[in-house]
Amino acid sequence: MEQLARHVLAYRRDGEGLGVPFSLTAVSFYERCVEAEDTLREWIMEAGFKNVTVESIEEYCCAASVKPKKEARISIFLACGEKH
Repeated sequence: MEQLARHVLAYRRDGEGLGVPFSLTAVSFYERCVEAEDTLREWIMEAGFKNVTVESIEEYCCAASVKPKKEARISIFLACGEKH
């Protein structure tokens, strides 16, 4: 889990030194959050859990955008499943 979190938080390194449109940190942050959600769902299913759900808890992680006064808002999710 720590490695997955570190991967998401390393979004600022993507496109480093390239400038717009290649250094879009908000887009990179969003993409890494989507990847993390998919990876987490796969881990839970591979562990033998059934009825896996990954849902937003209506809280958000935010990152500054390259646009002035804009930010990326990514929902925080809760993952759960059943194991018998």
